[in-house]
Formats: sequence, C-alpha cells, structure tokens
Amino acid sequence: MPHPRRHILFVIVGISAGTGTFCKSLGAGLRKLYGEQFKISLLTFRGDSKKPENAVHFDDTFVLGSEVHEDWRRLLDVPRGLVRLTHALHYINPDLIFTIGTFSNIVTSLAAEKVPVILSEHLNMTQRLRGSRFGSMTGWFMRRTYSDRLMVVASRELADDLRKHFGARRVNVIPNGIDASIIRNRATENINIPSSRYFISVGRLTEQKDVATSLRGFAIAKQSGLLEDFLIAGDGEQRAMLESLAKELGIASSVHFLGHCPNPYPLIKNARGLILSSIWEGFAYVPIEAMALSVPVISTACPSGPVEILGNGEFGLLVPPRNPQQLADAMRKLSTDGALHQHLVNKSLQRADELSVENMASQYRALFLSELNSAAQI
Repeated sequence: MPHPRRHILFVIVGISAGTGTFCKSLGAGLRKLYGEQFKISLLTFRGDSKKPENAVHFDDTFVLGSEVHEDWRRLLDVPRGLVRLTHALHYINPDLIFTIGTFSNIVTSLAAEKVPVILSEHLNMTQRLRGSRFGSMTGWFMRRTYSDRLMVVASRELADDLRKHFGARRVNVIPNGIDASIIRNRATENINIPSSRYFISVGRLTEQKDVATSLRGFAIAKQSGLLEDFLIAGDGEQRAMLESLAKELGIASSVHFLGHCPNPYPLIKNARGLILSSIWEGFAYVPIEAMALSVPVISTACPSGPVEILGNGEFGLLVPPRNPQQLADAMRKLSTDGALHQHLVNKSLQRADELSVENMASQYRALFLSELNSAAQI
C-alpha cells in the first residue's frame, strides 16, 4: 500500500521578486521529481501566491493577507503576522514547514508549535543589516531564533556568516539550482536588441549591485578600444544617477538602459559576457542562468555566493569589488581572447549542469525526509 504524501508548506513574505525565484524553482522541482512523496503548498503574507504564474508551481496556495512593510513598520507587523499565521497553520496542518527569509523564519518559529520547521536565509545578513536603522533589533530576533533551528543556505559563506554572527548551530549548505530547459526555451523569444556586440548587466539598480563600478570599468575598457556596447537590463532608485554617470564618463552612446525586462534571456543569450559588480550577494541566480545560455560571467568576488558559483575562478572571471580597473581588464580579455572565451563557454555549461534544479531538489528531499523521520521519533 503506497505511503500517503507528506505535506510540505513553504512560507515566504512574497514570491514575486527576490527569493521568490528560488521558492518557485524548488517547488516546481520537488513536484516534478517527487510528487508521489510530497504535497508542496505555498503560504505568502502578501497576496501574490494566487497569481497564476506563481500558483502553477505548487499543489495548493494560501494567502495570509498580512502586510509586511519594508521600513520601521515591519516591527509592528510581527505580532499581527504571528496571530494570523498561528490560525492558518492550524487550518492547513502541514507535516513540515520550510520558511524562506528572515521575517518568515522568525514569525513561523514563534507560531509553529508541534510541526518541524526548517529555516532558510538567502542573503548575507551581516551585509544586509549593516547601516539598517533596525539592524540591531533584527539581529537580536535572529540570534534568539536561529540557535536551535535547522537552517539551509546556498553557500558556505552564508553558513559561516550565520554561525559567526547569529548563533546558528545547525546549518546545511544546498546550492540553488535552475531548470536550464526553461531558460533556454525562453531565450528563443524574438526581441529587438539595440546592439549586435555587447556585455550585459541584469538586476535591480541599487547600491548593493554597484552598477556604477561596471560603468567606470566599461569606460576604461572603451578608452583602450573595447568594441562592445553595454546593455543594462533592470530598474531601480539609482537609474537617474547611473544615466548621469554614463554621460559624465563619455560613454552614453554605448550604454543602453533597458529598464525592467520581463524576459531578459534573449538579451543574455546574445551577449559576449555577463557582468555582476555587486558589493554583496546571497546566491545570485543571474550568473547561473547566463552560464546555462553559454555566456561567460565576470563577477566581483563579493560576499556571499559568486566565488562559489564560479568555482573560485574555474568557471568564470572574478575581480575585486569596487575595482573598475580590474573589471575593465577582464572585459578586454573576454572581448579579445577567443580561446579564453570558448574555454569559459564550455566551463559555463558544465557548471550550469552541476547547479541544476534536479540536484537541488534531490538534496532538499533528503533533508525534508530526515527531519520528518526525526520528528516522528520524538
């Protein structure tokens, strides 16, 4: 007689951006590969879980309808979210809860009584909280919560950060994975590309992403004869400043600000290389997606993730953060050295195969079953 499916509930603030990509990839992967073992449900504090493009990745979806703000009001959101989540968990009655992100980790740990909970972080929280008005209070909540919970992160650097600064003791490392077939299929869409030879940057135009360093590096490389243009796919609070900087550097005619692109994959596919100039990361998806499309990556060796994604330089080019000159050198090298470019194309495909959704889902399956079995023995 077949065993009943175990009900795994994912809890996340919202799924439309950021860690939502990870959440959807893992949910879809577990359902595809292990749907006979698990029922995968999703609960979001915000209402975006019910959007068709999000709900399709899960067996069931729930909306808590509790606002989670991005400013000081988030502290007031904790008690309200706690009450609503407690009631929701009694109704849903999952066998195991998997939480994604700091707010979900803290509130769910307080709300869940007899259900095993696995927490996950996807950002370098020391970097994330630095300079934050309520960083010390958030850190206090994290240290109170994380010391006795099982946690999952995508890189060893993230694990080290949680152990050293937030008291985590049980931390598993499972690299994020992608479904390369979906990315390659979306990359076939016919779109207008404003240049025939270019490097590309994809992401939010924020201080963290430090696209200003990319522009300065590109300007240096252009001065020494770089042929490529620079495409910037993304939007954010720094866009006006970056457009002004491109004019100041004398490269505005070669830099194309494309804004938010719902499907950036055709743009990535045709690029000479992808540039990631972040000051810090969690475990960035864009470099893996570029490698799945045979596009070499130049990234800063910032905390946390890019160094591990690129195998300490085996699978792509690494440069120090905030260093336009070394970024320019890497762009020129990738532009002019055909042998190096082809070598990194081959290495990129190899790494994308290693960082697959199948490998990620297999490791999460083993972790979920282990925790369920441990809980059954208590």
